[in-house]
Amino acid sequence: MASKTVNEILQTEQQADLAVEQARAQAKALLLQAQEEGGQLLADQTRLARQEANALRREAGEKADEILRKAQEEAGKQAGALRDSIRAKREDAFMTVIRCMIPQYPIEGRRSDGKM
Repeated sequence: MASKTVNEILQTEQQADLAVEQARAQAKALLLQAQEEGGQLLADQTRLARQEANALRREAGEKADEILRKAQEEAGKQAGALRDSIRAKREDAFMTVIRCMIPQYPIEGRRSDGKM
């Protein structure tokens, strides 16, 4: 009977060792699966972050282009206004020079006060 109990103990120990090995193998497999899934999740998150960053870059580029276009339009308007102002001042200066060159007396050499 004692040998039967020893055999049962040995068999129980072997079963326990087998169960421990199976648990280790299962834990290792689960850990690898979790790492793969975590790696896949990280890869997916990285891909999504890159897509979002690219979308933000495109949007920022479009906004920058719009701001540049508006600035160029405004600069064109200001340049046109400045040209018009310079043209008007130039015309005024020409008229002033012409007025200075042409005597302001009436025809026949008379002055505006009626004296010769």
